Amino acid sequence: MVGAAGGVGSFAVQLAKGAGAQVTAVASTDGHAFLARLAPDRTIDYQQEDWKALGERFDIVFDASGTSTFPECRRLLAAGGTYVHTLPNAALFGWSWWLKLTAKEHCVPVMERPNRADLETLVRLAAAGRIRSVVTRIGGPEDVPALQRAMAGGHNRGKIVVRFAPDP
Repeated sequence: MVGAAGGVGSFAVQLAKGAGAQVTAVASTDGHAFLARLAPDRTIDYQQEDWKALGERFDIVFDASGTSTFPECRRLLAAGGTYVHTLPNAALFGWSWWLKLTAKEHCVPVMERPNRADLETLVRLAAAGRIRSVVTRIGGPEDVPALQRAMAGGHNRGKIVVRFAPDP
């Protein structure tokens, strides 16, 4: 799980753990303290170790950070494994279609689509305490430019919330 300490990655770690997966979480040095509360099975500090050069194979390589490509990660996939990327581009879609025709590996570009059933499932998991949104920054409308700059820097932890009205 690359980008495991970010907003999408922190949910992905919880969902994978809840499904019984063994999770290897990749994050920067300062992301490891944040990840401890999510309890991945293993953490890798990408500032100290090149996760793309690991000598092991994974059923799924999930990149929530946008820092990898399918060709870089293909050798990390177990037979029939899947590469998932949350910031797809034209090359990723090309790989996705090509692999459907020619290979055992899969490449899945994640696209946001409104899906009521999935949202209801997430609400049930949250209500049952099985997943939680880890909010690390809260701001108002006037803070949006600074919050966007922080997000663009790629080192935010958990979720960022913008409040447009005071709490009731």
